Amino acid sequence: MAAFGSASTTVLYVGADGSVVERALPDLGEAGDTATVTVASEIRETLAAVAETGADCVVSEYGLPDGTATDLVTRLREEYPALPVLVLAEDAEDAAESVEAGATDSLTMGLATASEELLAGRIEGALRRDDAPDAAAVTGRQYRTLIEHAEDIVTVVAPDGTIQYQSPSVERILGWDPGELVGEYVFNYVHPDDREEMRGRFIDLTEQEGTVVEDVRFRFKRADGSWAWVESVGSNRKDTTVGGYVFNSREITERRERERELERYETVVETIPDEVYTLDDEGVITSVVPPAGRDLTVAGYEPDELVGEPVSTVMEEDDVGTAEALIRDLITEDGTRGSFEMDLVTESGDRIPFENHVAVLPSDDGFRGTVGVLRNIAERKERERRLRKAETTFENAQDGIVLVDVTDDGRFEIQRVNSAYESMSGLSASEMIGRTPREILDGEIGDRVEARFQKCVEQQTALGYDETFDIPGIPTHWHTRVAPVVVDDEVEQLVVATRDITERKEREQELKLRNRAIAEAPIGITIADRTRPDTPVVYANEGFERLTGYDEAEIEGRSLTHLVGAETDEAKRAELDAAIDGDEPATVELMLARKDGTPFWSQVSVAPVRDEDGDVTHTVAFQQDITEPKEYEQWIERRFDEFSEVLAEDLREPLQEAQAQLAAAQNADDEQALDAAADWLDRAENLLDDLTTVHSFSVKSRDISEAARRGSSTSE
Repeated sequence: MAAFGSASTTVLYVGADGSVVERALPDLGEAGDTATVTVASEIRETLAAVAETGADCVVSEYGLPDGTATDLVTRLREEYPALPVLVLAEDAEDAAESVEAGATDSLTMGLATASEELLAGRIEGALRRDDAPDAAAVTGRQYRTLIEHAEDIVTVVAPDGTIQYQSPSVERILGWDPGELVGEYVFNYVHPDDREEMRGRFIDLTEQEGTVVEDVRFRFKRADGSWAWVESVGSNRKDTTVGGYVFNSREITERRERERELERYETVVETIPDEVYTLDDEGVITSVVPPAGRDLTVAGYEPDELVGEPVSTVMEEDDVGTAEALIRDLITEDGTRGSFEMDLVTESGDRIPFENHVAVLPSDDGFRGTVGVLRNIAERKERERRLRKAETTFENAQDGIVLVDVTDDGRFEIQRVNSAYESMSGLSASEMIGRTPREILDGEIGDRVEARFQKCVEQQTALGYDETFDIPGIPTHWHTRVAPVVVDDEVEQLVVATRDITERKEREQELKLRNRAIAEAPIGITIADRTRPDTPVVYANEGFERLTGYDEAEIEGRSLTHLVGAETDEAKRAELDAAIDGDEPATVELMLARKDGTPFWSQVSVAPVRDEDGDVTHTVAFQQDITEPKEYEQWIERRFDEFSEVLAEDLREPLQEAQAQLAAAQNADDEQALDAAADWLDRAENLLDDLTTVHSFSVKSRDISEAARRGSSTSE
């Protein structure tokens, strides 16, 4: 038979399914590379197969068609006392009987199928024992010899809990000399946290003969005081030649640590908000664990839908290339992990930005794949986008912007300023950054600014205020808004935005002056909205109320033609309507009515108001009471009419006589008289023509007076 670790190893499996051993071969260490498995189904066939194949180890199921594993072991020991035999028992009791019958080792079929690594370890251990120089059949004295050379720790405990026997392997595994433990109370060496449970299991073992307790894990003290995890199978053999309770224990500290590490890893994977995946060396997805609390992957697939698919299913071609380049760098540079940003392609075709953290899976045979963690960075990308936008706004804003840090000791230190604020303040950034307003603005101004900052911090709300400065070189009027940046209910920073409102303030002052002038003007002023039906009045000054009796509220919403009364000439009313809705300035004189019905003469001058596009939006009207001059004019006209009639009657007859005398003088050839009479008549005729013209055009009294004066001078 070949020694363990030689060129080839043959494992003879006795039973129905040899694949149990075949699956364990990759974990068999050096022997696994060249190991072969042959199968026999019965005891008779097994004896022949051992001779034919030169089997190095026999692994047998407990129940066989022509007997049990204990029968097989007994037959094998007769011809092959040193042949390693591993029995896969149905339960712990069968396992103990198999070892007593001479099997090299035994474990339950459940453990063997659950862990290929455990089964491989047991086969490896059995093969190594085959190298022992004094191997013998496991019966009587030879059985004790086998125990003393066993890989596992064999302990026999008396009913009172004292150790009756301790195999030599305890020294190699736990550091104890076997003699140090014999006679000791076994539970004194069990970890305090495991002691009560182990006492309970021991009591269970003592209650019935043949009872087996398996898969017991606890911590046992080493000779150096540290603790080792062991896994034990206990068997009640008090009424046999053993005379006690037999425990077969194996140290599992390293395996326990690996299990705990695996548990921690699985817990992390199951609870982290990121997705974990693995790829093989061809870039094919081998596993996907969605983020905690989700059934679907971040790409919207069921995990099983992606397993076996190429990673390009969820990655763009460019991103796949980036990943491959990163993996090559990790392999060639012995790196452990790296990351890159990518767009994940979802089942619906959407693209979502992710950060892909990649690590190369460890392997003794070279590259075998990668493990990756996908972290959704859509929110981070959006924050970065907003930050870039804010940065652009900060640098290019027309308003002056200052970022102020609120320190733990209550200082307001300027952390950053934009160029607009530098221009407004007349100070450079280097002159302001790291300093407080009090350090920059001496005296009352600095105190006032910091007092407002303090108010903003205390109230944790934004403040807005206007300021006026009398400082040469800077704007006179500023509007400032201070907003707090609150983190965990503490103000960490202030954002100060300042705008130069000097020009606006000056315009406001001009507008206020104009408004006062309009409001206090001695004439009526109204503004009507041309964009609304019937051009209603939207403003009326106090002069309008004094003139018409209507206050602003009473005329608002009505047309200016509301003042038209019963005595208003219809033609004049139409002229007023046309002027109000016209595109050119116009003046209309007409009779209107006050609120109390009193008629009065008004001169209404209207003008259109245009917007920046040249469209007429409003009409402004200026109204004056011209009743007194109008009545005086009418009186003058009446007097003039009367005077004209009298004058025409009184002058006509003398003129006729003068003409007659002139005719007589002409007949007498009195040249001088004739010339004088002719002049007098010309003047009288001119006077009459002037009076007629004045009357026809309704001239004012001064024209009449002038005509009268001309007439008076003519008479002279």
